[in-house]
Formats: sequence, structure tokens, C-alpha cells
Amino acid sequence: MTGADADGAARAVLAAGGRVVTVLPVVRGVAAQLPGDATLDPAWSVAPQREITVAEAATPAGTGGAANTKAER
Repeated sequence: MTGADADGAARAVLAAGGRVVTVLPVVRGVAAQLPGDATLDPAWSVAPQREITVAEAATPAGTGGAANTKAER
């Protein structure tokens, strides 16, 4: 759930009877569990949980890691 700020998102989740799983300040939101009948102000964007993958990411030189990492599905 994202919106104006992470703290506000956390308060909105709690007010709706939900549980904050983690605060995500970079995206101004939270990961949360909400009851199925929860209603929130339209100022908040709610997205269902979904899997994300990283297609390819370079490892910085001098870190001792592989030159590239690639996520497989």
C-alpha cells in the first residue's frame, strides 16, 4: 500500500483492522495484511502481493562476487 508517506500508510492499515508487515519508506508505503472487507481512503493505492524477479544485475567490481547475477524463474 502506498500513498503520501509510509507512516500514514501504516496508520491507515491499522485503522482498517490490518497488520503492517514491514514499512517501505522508499515507496512511501507498507507491506501489510488487510481484512477482505477493509475499506481505505482513495488516497491510498493497494496492490495485491505478487512475485518479483530481477532479470539481471551487475555486481560491483572488487566485491568478490560473480561478475553478473541472473534470477531464474
